[in-house]
Amino acid sequence: MNSLKILFVEDNIIDLKSFKRFIERSNFKYIVDFSMSYDDVVDKLKYNEYVAIVTDFNLGINTAFDFFDFVDDIPIIIVTGAGNEEIAVQAMKKGAYDYVIKDMDYNYFKTIEITIENAIKNKQNETELENYKKHLESLVLERTNNLIEEIHERKKIEESLRILQENFKDAKNALILSLAELTESRDYETGLHLIRIREYCKHLSILLSKNSKFKSIIDTIFIEDIYESSILHDIGKVGIPDSILLKPGKLTDEEFEVIKTHTLIGAHTLEKVISKYPDFTSLKMAYDIAKSHHEKWNGRGYPEKLCKKDIPLSARIVSFADVFDALTSKRIYKPAFTYEKTFEIMKEDEGEAFDPYIFKVFEENYDDFVKIKEFYNSEE
Repeated sequence: MNSLKILFVEDNIIDLKSFKRFIERSNFKYIVDFSMSYDDVVDKLKYNEYVAIVTDFNLGINTAFDFFDFVDDIPIIIVTGAGNEEIAVQAMKKGAYDYVIKDMDYNYFKTIEITIENAIKNKQNETELENYKKHLESLVLERTNNLIEEIHERKKIEESLRILQENFKDAKNALILSLAELTESRDYETGLHLIRIREYCKHLSILLSKNSKFKSIIDTIFIEDIYESSILHDIGKVGIPDSILLKPGKLTDEEFEVIKTHTLIGAHTLEKVISKYPDFTSLKMAYDIAKSHHEKWNGRGYPEKLCKKDIPLSARIVSFADVFDALTSKRIYKPAFTYEKTFEIMKEDEGEAFDPYIFKVFEENYDDFVKIKEFYNSEE
């Protein structure tokens, strides 16, 4: 047992005693405080530090939702009875880390331990990312102050500015990679997915830049930006619970609605980063991609049902890369399709999900994307 402490809240004495027995028999990893009422929880939080709160939904006249009024930095995991999927979805929207469904044999106790561990890891990742962002800000500020002291000679100023720009670019790349790694840590089956995505997008953009319809839009800056920002297309998945994100079976309608919110979560996350780093043009493109890469040419996508050229060009390009890689890769919910089958499926969506003008270029150079897939395909 380590020194990390959790709070287990349950007003059913039988379930409470059962969990205590589970802890004694299973070598539970964490120190556990127990509570049976809302008021007792409020009191315990004044004098204890917890890494997670596991709470039953119904607590007398109160519910677990009441905790969100004053708990904002501790992951909350809500336990619900079978058939309460609607409550579980509401809990996720309010900010719960995850939810666990009770069963009569108390097998859900094992799920609780795994979910707590994932919640702690996710919290640590968020803290590390925030600290890293502060460190980058400190480095840029320190370098700027140094520049003020070096303005006596023109050449020195020019050289210092050049170094600052390089450091700024390195900081930008480090920030983007940190954000991408945070995404990848939530989905253990993506493998080289992010690397392949940026290679597909770069190659497709280069091909499009030679086409009369796109060459006035796609320049070297666009290609560099999409290469850097495309790996953030699914950054919003950090806000999707493991029980849905890693579910091996078919999602319910309610669960799919939660999955769809990753586009808005991603856009909101990047919007906050952009406010701190407004000069990072690739982050502005990343915002468009994260929000709109599930929009469809026919207007039947999400989250805004944009259609045709209302969909940002960068998002239209990433949709090709994302679908191609998803279809040709093994996932927890499907096997990898052959390249022939993948093309057949995508061809059916030409002019429906996909921009038909981009699809023509994609089709003419399909073997290039197969080669990229094969080159970065070590684990699948």
